[in-house]
Amino acid sequence: NDVDWSDPTREEVNPLSGLAVGAFVKKNPRNLWGLQIHTGNLLKAEKWEEAIQSADQLIALLPEFAGQGNGYAMKAGALREKGDSAGEVAVLEKLASLSAEAPTAYNRLIEAKFNTGDWSGVLTNSDRSLAINPFYERTHYCQGCAHEGLKEAGPAVGAFKKSLAL
Repeated sequence: NDVDWSDPTREEVNPLSGLAVGAFVKKNPRNLWGLQIHTGNLLKAEKWEEAIQSADQLIALLPEFAGQGNGYAMKAGALREKGDSAGEVAVLEKLASLSAEAPTAYNRLIEAKFNTGDWSGVLTNSDRSLAINPFYERTHYCQGCAHEGLKEAGPAVGAFKKSLAL
């Protein structure tokens, strides 16, 4: 992949100027730093459609990247703000499949699946989340509700006990 990994100097582009970063990205569309900063700026400015397009550029540039500043997380945030729950879930599921350490994606997926009553989806993502942080009370609670929804009394009681203990 033809990624430009360089960080420009302050003389090349002022990172605090959204216009300057946007212009830099137009001239350097494969620059990771520029795309990350530009997408973040668009999110802060609540320009959801533009942020989604910029995040898509970032995803196309590094489709396997799931670390800090990845395009999937930024795109999911913009989709959530637009009210596109289905789109957000699809992007988060892709992110979760790329990284065993994506607790933010897991927790958002738990909430999205919980809100739609997708109990098996809640359980899948709560298991992933608890493998990283077993002390998150909300995850145990959601897990208990999912087991209850699936008529699994024993596991539901166990999950609710853990939730109460926390």
